[in-house]
Amino acid sequence: MEREIAAGVGDAWEEALRAWDGRLDRAEARKAARQFEALAKRELENPDAWAWCARSSYFLGDYEPDNARRRDHFERGMKLGQRGIALEGRHPASLFWTSVCEASYVEWIGMLRRATYVPEILGYMKRLWDDEPTYYYRGAARLLGQALVRQPGLIRRFLPVVLPGIGPDTAIRELRETIAEAPPIVLAHQTLAQLLHAVEGDRAAVHEQIEAIEALDPDANPLFAPENHLDRPRALELLRKLR
Repeated sequence: MEREIAAGVGDAWEEALRAWDGRLDRAEARKAARQFEALAKRELENPDAWAWCARSSYFLGDYEPDNARRRDHFERGMKLGQRGIALEGRHPASLFWTSVCEASYVEWIGMLRRATYVPEILGYMKRLWDDEPTYYYRGAARLLGQALVRQPGLIRRFLPVVLPGIGPDTAIRELRETIAEAPPIVLAHQTLAQLLHAVEGDRAAVHEQIEAIEALDPDANPLFAPENHLDRPRALELLRKLR
């Protein structure tokens, strides 16, 4: 089975990955996160293990209804993922999942503190964009697109300095390529619609992406199936408000 992060071998890894594959069950998602963290603490020099910690913490936070716990999951994922980056500064999975956790965490802190994190997030993204821009089916474009929609002022302030030549048009192009080439990913359609609406006021694009989300097969690729099932209802609710 395709994985977003390389996995180790042995019974403990197999058990953690089985729990991860069942992550639509919240109890299994929590179990996977605990097991990945235990593996990382056993394999301290393995950046993949720390990246799995960030990945699983992000999943828990992204679908957590309680805001305080949501923030805690993102902060934990950020800190664990940074241990992977400390081991290997250009490790794609650690860079991506740490960035995702950190970008989500800063939404729950004050504006002044938030500004101190943005250059670091964009710095991680620059390394990823320079080395492996197609990681996780162009995941950096989804991350940048969401950042531009959620934190437009801060991102536009720092983006030309840290990522010169990369902006909303780049994210839009990459998102279109993702949709054309990759398995169905609800978040790619959602982000493209939000970005086109925010940048160009394009309501027709919103309607088009709503139809695409309604029509896609969420189970087409097991890599994205759990997220697609969880993302589809909230993406449709969000986009219908933009029409």
